[in-house]
Amino acid sequence: MCHREPSRSAETGEGAVLSSIMATEGASAGGHGPVGQGDYVVSEGDCISSIAKQHGHLWETLWSDPANAELRRVRGDPNILFPGDRVTIPPIRLREELRPTDQRHRFVKRGEPAKLRLRLLEEKRDDGPEAEAAPPRYSGRDVYTEDPPSRASPLTDHPRRSVPYLLIVDGEQTRGSTDGEGYLEAWISPTATTGRLFINHGSTTEEELVINLGHLDPLEEIAGVKQRLANLAFDCGDRTNKMTPGLREALLAFQDKHGLASTGELTDEVRQKLRRLHGS
Repeated sequence: MCHREPSRSAETGEGAVLSSIMATEGASAGGHGPVGQGDYVVSEGDCISSIAKQHGHLWETLWSDPANAELRRVRGDPNILFPGDRVTIPPIRLREELRPTDQRHRFVKRGEPAKLRLRLLEEKRDDGPEAEAAPPRYSGRDVYTEDPPSRASPLTDHPRRSVPYLLIVDGEQTRGSTDGEGYLEAWISPTATTGRLFINHGSTTEEELVINLGHLDPLEEIAGVKQRLANLAFDCGDRTNKMTPGLREALLAFQDKHGLASTGELTDEVRQKLRRLHGS
């Protein structure tokens, strides 16, 4: 449930946006449900980086521990966990460094900070002249029997390039502009859970986004699919881990926009498209 990438209130996981399913109580709808072993139970907002930070470890130490092999195999991404997953936290291992006395020595702490990477997109019609409309059909009585069909190009996603922004996470401010692909990057604390992003900061068109860091559920879970759809502007109306009419409507709109079979079902094709577009 972690990956630190948005909508009006965007859920992301940290790091460096998504099958018909019957759900049973306590299990994820079509996903694996909670996995792993160990004493630490994942809560909303947790990821391996934040858990490691809380317990004095590097994130690689936890992620590569043999006791977390099932978690690693199923989740595949240390930044995307699911509430109820279990993590084994090994004991701290002391390390000694020998240095001469009466001298100053510099030690660098590894594992911090974490990188937040976001991409800003907007819907607009493709550039270029619109196709010429076909002439109306002539009835032979000097009247037209129908209006000419509309040939407007479809709306597609385009990167928001060179957009000035202000990002605030844990009181730390980062200012800059998005790159040519609409991306922005910032270093943040692994334990950060929320942030605020001001787009076109300081202008009359300023927008504010609330970013929920570490709240992105796994792709295999219905809740994770809903979060990714919402981040791509297909709001399902809720964040539950169940198939709902709102989710089917969002899936139909998503399928129509991206040229997929319009079934309203959560297929592997839809999941693969969501993964590519959302980036996690």
